[in-house]
Amino acid sequence: MTIVVPLWALLIAGAAVVLGAVALWALRGRLAGRGLPAPEALRRPAPPRENADQARSVPAPPPAPEAGAGEGEGAEACSPDAAKFFRRIYESTSVGIFRTSVDGQRAVLGNEAAAAMFGYPSVAAFLEGFRPARAYIEPGQREELLAALAAQGRVEAFEIVVARPDGSRKVLALTASLDAGGGFIEGAVLDVTARRRAERELQDSHLFLQTVMDTIPNPLFYKDGRGHFRHVNSAFEHFLGHGRRDVVGRAPAELMPPEVAADWTERSEALLTGGGGMHRFDTWLRTRGGARRDVVVQEGLVADSAGKHLGLVGVITDVTDLKRIESDLREAWATYRNIFDNAVDGIFTTTAEGGIVRANAAMARILGYDSPDELMRSVTDLAGQVYAAPERRMEVLGRMQEEGVLRGYEVEVLRRDGSRVWLACSLRAIRDDDGTLVRIEGVASDVSERKREVAELAERALKDPLTGLPNRVAFEREFERMLAQARRSGQTVGVLFMDLDGFKPVNDTYGHQVGDELLRALGGRLRERLRVSDMAARIGGDEFGVLLWNVSGPQTMARIAGEIIAAMNRPVELEACRCEVGASVGGSLFPAHGDTPRELISRADQAMYHVKQHGRNRFRLAGEDDIAWPPEDGGPGDAGGPGDTAGQAPPDAPQTPGNGPVAPGGDGRRSGDSGSGESGGGESGIGESGSGDAPGDDAEASGRTRFGGFRLEPID
Repeated sequence: MTIVVPLWALLIAGAAVVLGAVALWALRGRLAGRGLPAPEALRRPAPPRENADQARSVPAPPPAPEAGAGEGEGAEACSPDAAKFFRRIYESTSVGIFRTSVDGQRAVLGNEAAAAMFGYPSVAAFLEGFRPARAYIEPGQREELLAALAAQGRVEAFEIVVARPDGSRKVLALTASLDAGGGFIEGAVLDVTARRRAERELQDSHLFLQTVMDTIPNPLFYKDGRGHFRHVNSAFEHFLGHGRRDVVGRAPAELMPPEVAADWTERSEALLTGGGGMHRFDTWLRTRGGARRDVVVQEGLVADSAGKHLGLVGVITDVTDLKRIESDLREAWATYRNIFDNAVDGIFTTTAEGGIVRANAAMARILGYDSPDELMRSVTDLAGQVYAAPERRMEVLGRMQEEGVLRGYEVEVLRRDGSRVWLACSLRAIRDDDGTLVRIEGVASDVSERKREVAELAERALKDPLTGLPNRVAFEREFERMLAQARRSGQTVGVLFMDLDGFKPVNDTYGHQVGDELLRALGGRLRERLRVSDMAARIGGDEFGVLLWNVSGPQTMARIAGEIIAAMNRPVELEACRCEVGASVGGSLFPAHGDTPRELISRADQAMYHVKQHGRNRFRLAGEDDIAWPPEDGGPGDAGGPGDTAGQAPPDAPQTPGNGPVAPGGDGRRSGDSGSGESGGGESGIGESGSGDAPGDDAEASGRTRFGGFRLEPID
């Protein structure tokens, strides 16, 4: 196994060793009489233990002559500042510096780091108590070190394991040299205990992971970012007939048939570059004996904490036998017409008490069992073990008693592993001579995927694909539900009907793609303004509807509409241009202006139509007490409320007689000339809303508008 050591750790260790070596060189110079001031303990070797007291009384040698005192000592002398510098390095470095006797019986010198590494509280205690020959734990390690020093004179990064006085162990990296003449070993040590422990833990984790992989019966693998195999399990080796050493580091093209490898490599590269989480595909492989097997390959992305793609992990499933079973079932359906007409996958017979007396392989597979025998032995209570809702079992029994036959009965069941699937069942009751229900025969098929697809289609049917907002159908449904709840609780409901002003010039000038971008941006603004209890929908083209739950009154409606208009008025920065549009908004309240969606939408639509004809980019509330936002008398409320810009064109927007901004590059027509029939980027809209203002419009001529498939009458 290769252990990866971080580069920064090697650099720090190397720097520490260099500093230690420099400090050691300085100390050797002082010990050699170069005139460097040093502690007494470092000027001479520590005396033997029995003469320690006598050694402490030996006077220090006289101070060395100053630098430059002798002509021949100029190159060897060291200034006091340099001596202090080297002494600071020696005392503060995290690398242990030492000198010991070759016989291993005493320590001559050492710094604080060395004392701490070998487990002593101070340098004095280290010099007093450390015996190198007794510190080694692993047999023969000291002899190996001495042999290397004798042969080479120096060792680097020589690892030793030593015992400390408190019984703990340390792994030290030793860099040392032999002073054969003086009988000393001197050098530096670095504590690598933590690093070695981390390496062992990493190795143990790798072995554990490999063991787990090898216990899984399906072939597993891991490929790096280049698509080369890096790890495989035993099942992978056995299935393909290649040893692990022959697989690791090689690409699929080197191990598999060319057509299979090319397709697999293309799919893997697409997953790595496309950012998808997982893919699954059918293919085939040659096994150890050369037989062709149909397999399903499933791969998933592996990423680091920063989201960088590292490779793919995958599993290979042999589906040859499953395909053979399907073929056998098809033959059985041809032989037995009644089974062919009703059964899709599973075939079973149960007792009235809830046991399984007969089942085929497909039924066992559906429920997560390895064989029909295992299924029949394990399941003794259908209600408690198979039905997700036990009461559904009682429902089935009741209907079997009354009807005798059930077709297409859908029920949610539990698989052996606890996961859930939906089955479509066709059931037939078997009775005894007395008419008592004794057994139920049936066939079942897994319709989980179909139910998911139906749910997805239902969701899509209620969502506008361009803006992501609910569409007209969802708007009408929610309106009905909200009104029903409001009638029960006595709450109010507000509806806003909005048409964009100045949208058609954007479409005409820059095209439908820019129009689509603009609609998406404005739809997002509308969504952000509303509460969770409210709803915004795209009705069609450039028309939007808003439902407001429990609105306190007309003033609140006006304020919310003013904020929406202000949001619509803000310029929209698109890739092709900077667009400025407005919004004409009409509103109505339940129950003040109507009791049904048709009535309320009609009043809101007529109010919006009034805004279109009298200045645009404003709000008007339906009813006898019409409320406009901004106020139509030009009073202080013209700004649309505090901080709002509703009703005002931006200062730099070109103005038209209708007081509406024109999109940059437009044709000079009044903003909003498109009416509600404008379409963004090919979006046809409903094409039925008549709130547009184009002259000659049929809806305007008749005084009526259309919405949601029914006609809206004018306000009385």
